[in-house]
Amino acid sequence: MYFLGPKEGETYTTSTGRASKGALYDRAMKDYADKIYSTSYIFAYMQFKILCADQPGIGQLNNFRSAEMYLIEAEANCHIGGKDAETQKLLVALNKDSGRNPAYTCTKTGDNLLQEVKLYRRIELWGEGFDWFDYKRWKEPIVRKAYPEGSFHVQFAITIQPSDNNQWTWVFPAKEVDYNDALSSYIE
Repeated sequence: MYFLGPKEGETYTTSTGRASKGALYDRAMKDYADKIYSTSYIFAYMQFKILCADQPGIGQLNNFRSAEMYLIEAEANCHIGGKDAETQKLLVALNKDSGRNPAYTCTKTGDNLLQEVKLYRRIELWGEGFDWFDYKRWKEPIVRKAYPEGSFHVQFAITIQPSDNNQWTWVFPAKEVDYNDALSSYIE
């Protein structure tokens, strides 16, 4: 897996997420020994999906993966309608090929199937910059939870509605637009 999710009996400091001793720390140092420096801090839910392979900044960044293509097609099938069987097969293939859960089966249909696709988008594409665009496209609020519901700091426990902040529209500053307009007059 990509994340150091705590198992039963593995503890960490809930205010920071850090595990400095105990079963979670020991498992991280054993299971991810080739990916963690001896001086690294260990945190619950730390990710091992995108790693720095060398310095400065040489990383294992995937630009487009088959998992993303499966999920794009699965979501499109849900919106088209009448393609539940094809969508279920895509989710099964995603789980089988990733090694996440070779025994996974999917019998969900309709809106429940779309919710399953959304869940797998969040799992598979975590940390790759898709979530903001997904929530914007789905017109769903971003809900950030406090501990113990999934986050570490209460100040991050907020809900951002799609209608907030100019409908999540990125606006180019007028100065930038004006500069480009002025520049184009020289080129013409």
